[in-house]
Amino acid sequence: MSAETPRSRPAADPPHLSGHLHVTGASRFIGEDVRPTGLLHVKVVASPHAHARITAIDTAAAAARPGVAAVLTHRDIPGANQIGHVLPDEPLLPADTVTYAGQPVALVAAADPWQAEAAAAAVRVTYEPLPPVLTIAEALARGQLYVPERRIVRGDVDAALAAAPHVLEGQVVSGAQEHFYLETQRCVAVPAEDGQIVLFAATQSTAEVQEIAARVLGRRSKDITVDVPRLGGAFGGKERSATLWACLAALACHCTGRPVELALQRVEDAAWTGKRHPYESRYRVGFDDEGRILAWDVELNANGGAAVDLSLAILERSMLHADNAYYIPAARIVGRACRTNLPPNTAFRGFGAPQGIFVIECALERIARVLRLDPLEVRRRNAYQEGQPTPYGQPVHDAHVAELLERLERNARYAALRAENEAFNAAHVYAKRGLGVVPVKFGISFTSAFLNQGSALIWIYADGTISLSHGGVEMGQEVNTKVAQVAARTLGVGLARIRVETANTKRVANASPTAASTGADINGNAALAAATE
Repeated sequence: MSAETPRSRPAADPPHLSGHLHVTGASRFIGEDVRPTGLLHVKVVASPHAHARITAIDTAAAAARPGVAAVLTHRDIPGANQIGHVLPDEPLLPADTVTYAGQPVALVAAADPWQAEAAAAAVRVTYEPLPPVLTIAEALARGQLYVPERRIVRGDVDAALAAAPHVLEGQVVSGAQEHFYLETQRCVAVPAEDGQIVLFAATQSTAEVQEIAARVLGRRSKDITVDVPRLGGAFGGKERSATLWACLAALACHCTGRPVELALQRVEDAAWTGKRHPYESRYRVGFDDEGRILAWDVELNANGGAAVDLSLAILERSMLHADNAYYIPAARIVGRACRTNLPPNTAFRGFGAPQGIFVIECALERIARVLRLDPLEVRRRNAYQEGQPTPYGQPVHDAHVAELLERLERNARYAALRAENEAFNAAHVYAKRGLGVVPVKFGISFTSAFLNQGSALIWIYADGTISLSHGGVEMGQEVNTKVAQVAARTLGVGLARIRVETANTKRVANASPTAASTGADINGNAALAAATE
């Protein structure tokens, strides 16, 4: 083979393997292919309170309604009432206290969705409301952190600030954001022989759903199969959050012995699930007359919600991106993840990096205004040079930001655009135009190194066609197409010979979540290894 390899050029540029299915409406998503006889529909009874003590749950009226097969509470969980992965702080169904509005308290399984909804409304839960903590400020005042604050320190920040010709202080607030994937949270659970259950779950994390569903049911992982044909979008919102809904479906399936479907309505999904983490950040920045940063002292405070979910990893990523693309001689980065009474906030595109980057970009804009310099020039002067270390001690290689900014300035007619904007703004009182340029240094992959592993399984049939399974979940990002390209080029066959199977824990075990911008990299390399062997 030439210098081109399956890594550098996997194959030609084929269309998305499912593209023709999408545009013709023939694609199948969770629950559309699996409609077994006797399917029950599950409706969640959710807490209306952000924080309250449960004093009584009366299910008698609901259980007596037509079509109802089961009404379930925490008492019906045969295994551990705990779905927390990092910390044991998230019960599947709370026994005594609810910690956010929308937290599931009970389940109803009935013959059709309308009967399930009517029965859920008939469940009587008595609450004793408790004071909620909703904001970062309230959580900090009460010391409600998941774990003690974390720090990254390089150099003597206080001395550098004291010696700096200029110092600015500021506060930056970034809000929550709804994922708004087209397909809401859902799962179809189907019983199999000998107590096994197959979960057709809308999840990015097949292995996690398998592990935690087994824990909740008091079973072993071998008894739970998770299968994902494709997702109708995720954007991080189905990396960890999907586990709750899949486990609720598994519980209803186990207790009734029948197949069940749990699918949130759009308004339920928007109200009950976590968002991008809101942040409240404070900074002090010292800089010289040329706009070069000499010291960076920043506090990043995240609102994590009622359970830790992925908040610690997200906060860590924010801290690791607090320098963005700029060299800082002295830096102190403090991160705090706050426990509040909101739905557990979760993964979102960028995974904490945008919140960290946003703060230093706001500071650079202020530096430019104070010194009356062009913001692009301030960014160029601070850009990493080859070999300079980050605040966490990693040397930056292939540091091309300054060069790229120079080329962008020329090719995009930056000066002319600024002049046009200034003329427009002078001529208009209310309508204004702006121009922004932001370089980004972004680290892909998981910070927990053991998660950076992929899996693939290749079967070659007697007629020369190929079955390819891998650990990634297809959610519109074309991971199936990319991994199939690697396999096709390595095996020397056309893509038409390859069928990419659904993501399934029986075919590929212990798969890492499809996240951290790594799905094609780690699973593509696994396919390369499998095809080579």
